[in-house]
Amino acid sequence: MVGKKAGVVKRLKDQTNRAFIQGIHCSAQFSSVELSFKDATKDLSLWTKPSNLLLGVYLFYRNSPLNRSNLLQAFAMEDVEVLIPSRVGGTRWVSHIKRALRNLMTSYRPMIQHLQQIQNPCDPAHNKESARKAVNFLKHLQDKSMVAFLLFMWDIVCCLSAVSEAFQRKEATLEDVYVEIQLAKNTLTNFYEMKVSFCYC
Repeated sequence: MVGKKAGVVKRLKDQTNRAFIQGIHCSAQFSSVELSFKDATKDLSLWTKPSNLLLGVYLFYRNSPLNRSNLLQAFAMEDVEVLIPSRVGGTRWVSHIKRALRNLMTSYRPMIQHLQQIQNPCDPAHNKESARKAVNFLKHLQDKSMVAFLLFMWDIVCCLSAVSEAFQRKEATLEDVYVEIQLAKNTLTNFYEMKVSFCYC
């Protein structure tokens, strides 16, 4: 709609000779927070590996009914809420990542238990490909720096999610949105000043 080369706004300007026409993103349809987050993280090498991990874990359980069934058994043994890993991407980047992180943290212990059970490729009861992936997932999920970064991202995403949700509420006022933006700004500034460093292999 607002593409610089062939968007509707550009075409209206060109075809009507009205250069003063301005395009504005609809905050209720697609918050600029979502677009900003997507742009800020797409080339961020620090986020690439955790993002790939979340995607890999999601596909691992989505594409295998056996793995999903065994994970559900692990949930029952741990007596925790059942939250199967979910996808990272989607129309609403912030909310999808928030859900993916929440599901991973909630299912962390059952998932570790299941992955440890199937990581032996020599066991005839286990699929070799699943065993290989289980070893790789365990390596990353048990890396302290990786876990710390995922928790850090959870804090960031929760902060931005509040802003995004404020934009989307029909009854939200400008003051409501302004307050959420200021709270998010203060939170992100505090994180920046902490200068937390992450290093994972």
